[in-house]
Amino acid sequence: MLYTQRGLKTNVMTPYPKGLAYLLDHYQPERITLGDGLNKYKANCIYYAFAGELKNSIRKNANVVNRTAVAIDLDFIAEGLDDFTLYDSLKLNLNFSWWLYPTISNGFKGLRYRLIIPLATPINSEDDYKTLVTLVSYALKEKGILTRVDPSNKTWAQLFGLPVANQHYPASLDLVRSKPGELFPSDGETLATFKDFLKTEGIKASSSYSPSVGRISSKKKTYTAKLLTDFIQGITEGNRNNKMLELASYLICIGLDNSNNIYNFLQVMNANYITPPLDNKELTSILKSAIKLTRRTNTDG
Repeated sequence: MLYTQRGLKTNVMTPYPKGLAYLLDHYQPERITLGDGLNKYKANCIYYAFAGELKNSIRKNANVVNRTAVAIDLDFIAEGLDDFTLYDSLKLNLNFSWWLYPTISNGFKGLRYRLIIPLATPINSEDDYKTLVTLVSYALKEKGILTRVDPSNKTWAQLFGLPVANQHYPASLDLVRSKPGELFPSDGETLATFKDFLKTEGIKASSSYSPSVGRISSKKKTYTAKLLTDFIQGITEGNRNNKMLELASYLICIGLDNSNNIYNFLQVMNANYITPPLDNKELTSILKSAIKLTRRTNTDG
């Protein structure tokens, strides 16, 4: 089944009788110009969809009976790809049926796209859905199409926005582009194989996105959320050393005493969230400074 709704003010959806393929192949969105009203437009005007079956047409995790498509927001697309080459790269690397179109945010902070993958067999398990999202996301990262993934894609009852063309999208391109082919396999035996593969790779599909993390009341966790948010939003020249020193010092203060583990974590953050990344010599120097700083602080205290 398929459901649609306009805006985000309700979780009661309307069944759409003609199915996902018909909707995306025949969708006729308007072309709009947006500025400061982007979030308001997302909340009130965009049409959203859910592919699967819902109890009483009410969208919440407990009411999801099954899902018939995987929806993945591509929010961290690698540099070097654009509105034209992203499709070609996906077509080269994903050998099954899918649709691709820009989200309402495309062009405001880089490329923002949505990938919709119809499934050969409906899945009725949240764990299975997370497995499929994780597998596809991992493949896109390994192919260099994504630099990192958005864990909110794993949400069992997650909506996906329908296509919108804003002022940043090239008028010469079709808004919805697709690749015909076999439906993505999602039977029990195939899912078991996917899970074994992810386990072998050391990738956990079960980790969930928690939208309330920024509202935790503990002072320490509020600071943690703020620090990590700074990194997720990106650290640029002029603030790189200070932020990495802050992060290293914090890791030591909360009890991490293995300098190799701290250094490895700093490398991950540096590679993904620092522009341009610091070199290894600078990272080593920052870690040494953090160790000295925290030791001096503890001694003074």
